[in-house]
Amino acid sequence: MKTSRLTMGTRAVASGRNRLVAVLLLLWIGAILIPTLPGEIIVRKDGRKIEGQIVLEEADAVVIQTTFGKFRIARDQIASISGRRALSQSERDAEDALAAGNLDRALAKLQEALKETTTTAAQKALQNRIAEINKMIQEREEKEFAFQLSTADRLIQEKRFSEAREELKRLLERNPDPSPAAKVIRRRLCQAYLAEAQFYTDTINYPEATDMYKRAIEVTPDEAEPYLRMARFLVQRDAKPAEIIDYYTKGLERALKTEKESALLDDYYKLGIAYIKAGTGRVPDEKMLREGIRCLLIVSRDGGTTYTTFAASRLEDAFVQLSKTNYDADAMIQMLQSTLEINPNAQKARWILAEVYGKKREYEKVIEHLTTIEANAKANNDLIPEELYYRLGLAYLALPTPDHEKALEAFENEIRQNRLNYMALIRAAEIHAQMGTYDDALRYCNQAIALRKERPEAYLVAAETHTRRSLPEDTAQAQRFLRQALNLKADFHPARIKLAAIDILAQRRAEQPNYGNAQSLLFKVLADIKEIPPSKLTDEDRKAKGEATFWLARIEDEKRNWREAANMFKSALAEYPNFPEGYRYQGNVLIMLDAFDDAKKSYLKAVELEPNNPETYLLLGKLCQNNLKNYAEALTYYKQYLDKGGTEVETVQRWIRECESSIGTAPAATAAPAPAPSDASAPTSDSAPASIPVSAAEANPPPPGPSAAPSETPDTAATTSTTPGAPAPNAPPKE
Repeated sequence: MKTSRLTMGTRAVASGRNRLVAVLLLLWIGAILIPTLPGEIIVRKDGRKIEGQIVLEEADAVVIQTTFGKFRIARDQIASISGRRALSQSERDAEDALAAGNLDRALAKLQEALKETTTTAAQKALQNRIAEINKMIQEREEKEFAFQLSTADRLIQEKRFSEAREELKRLLERNPDPSPAAKVIRRRLCQAYLAEAQFYTDTINYPEATDMYKRAIEVTPDEAEPYLRMARFLVQRDAKPAEIIDYYTKGLERALKTEKESALLDDYYKLGIAYIKAGTGRVPDEKMLREGIRCLLIVSRDGGTTYTTFAASRLEDAFVQLSKTNYDADAMIQMLQSTLEINPNAQKARWILAEVYGKKREYEKVIEHLTTIEANAKANNDLIPEELYYRLGLAYLALPTPDHEKALEAFENEIRQNRLNYMALIRAAEIHAQMGTYDDALRYCNQAIALRKERPEAYLVAAETHTRRSLPEDTAQAQRFLRQALNLKADFHPARIKLAAIDILAQRRAEQPNYGNAQSLLFKVLADIKEIPPSKLTDEDRKAKGEATFWLARIEDEKRNWREAANMFKSALAEYPNFPEGYRYQGNVLIMLDAFDDAKKSYLKAVELEPNNPETYLLLGKLCQNNLKNYAEALTYYKQYLDKGGTEVETVQRWIRECESSIGTAPAATAAPAPAPSDASAPTSDSAPASIPVSAAEANPPPPGPSAAPSETPDTAATTSTTPGAPAPNAPPKE
């Protein structure tokens, strides 16, 4: 056993010795066979030769460049170096400087030597040496640079800000712009100023803090952080919104070059609040408010539930302010819809959205959003918002085909919820009067008068209700209410116009009509309005002017001064174009002047404005049958009259049979128009011809009859509400 182990050990030693010999042999062969660069030859003491280019000489070693790379050979292993060129004095000085560790002098001397040498091989050798020393200098400078930066950081940590700044400024002098090092130094100098600014903020030395923030911006004007830090500081100081906005916008503009909006939500939130503050005032600033809403929408979109909760109330406040401006409705709708997509329960945003749709006259959408608010409030056991039902009622009345029943239901819901809503009482009274439920109308009028005795609108509606009811004492009662309204407000034009209308209708039945009193009342209205500067005229003023002119035209019509009446109806409709009764009466007068086509256009405009009034279809049917001889079209209008609830059923059915019997012998009729004509077929407010030719009707006007002009239409214009100051369908009641 011992012999076996000894034998194995001997074999192992022999094997190791053989491997060492093999390695040495390979190295010897490699040294001989290594392809070398032409130049210097180092002969080692063991006999091996290495040929290449010596690129660095150190005190204890030599570095030679071969085709296989660089080799560092200790001087005590070198027997000789051959093929070496003679060194110049500059090179020897460089070697001495290098040995002394003076890299800068060594570099300078080698550069001098490079200028002196003329051979290519020497130039190449010097260039290699220069490159090596430059690399050593760069490594040295990088270490020094890092050390100086760390020194500045330490000084900042120790709150020795002045010393830190001086250290960095010296470093910047050695590394001027636009070097990459200068950019690093400037950023570190900015951090020094920001740290000092925070120190002054913490010690409540705000003027010094402000100065340091401004210096940080001066040092790095293209960086986002100093602007954002300054803006946050100003927010903390409750500074002017304009200053906060200026720094935040500049900071965010720079930050977005490298970051996403979602990483800057806190800054967007504070900027949004600053914009809203800047835009809120006696005269809200639409641009500022819209920018604030934009910022808060970014926060709500990307901020999750926490930010959404904070931003929701701010957004709604901004929308309330923006709704007071002359805003762009489409842009407003887009912002509000974005808000509701993020937070469907933002009731105030939905409320304002309904208002905006009201401004655009899209009343179906107004109703949709108001009913959604109502449903959400009921589902959450919340109170129904004040005036919701009132606004809902106004929207139902403003539909192309007004829904009076739903409007009345909404107004009465508002009254049950808030008996102090004066205008809801007025609106409910008006609808009851139109429906013929006069007792309910007067009951609401009395409640409104009791609530606001100083306001004239309820007296006007009460007068209209008495006029519609037409009991023996109603006319006198209506006049008393109207005079009370004028006692309360002398320039309450609708009451004066209504008094004139009652007098005109009464004089029509007199044997010798005297319209002097009515004319005086109407001229008083026109004179009062004429005193108002054109720039200050309101829609209510123009409406009153149009209605007063309309009733003056009615007087001329009664006197059979049809040319004058036609011109006055034209003037009235120019002031008050949304007046279907005016177009009906204009059509009547134009028939008397044989201007049948213009009369038809006037009636069609009335249909456009009031498509559910059967009276206009009856007038169109008579015109087509008696004057235009278009029996097919007359037949269409008579049928529409019956479909719309016209009451002269037997008479109209007889006229229908006459038209049907005439169609077979009459010339080919044109196609009947659609029930609701387009604007292209409807006249404008100046639909009456500028100059109407004198006709037989004007020279010797016949009395109204079935074959001439249509019979007198009911006096719906006299009983139409002319309540001034009534709010638009998206406005709250006036107080």
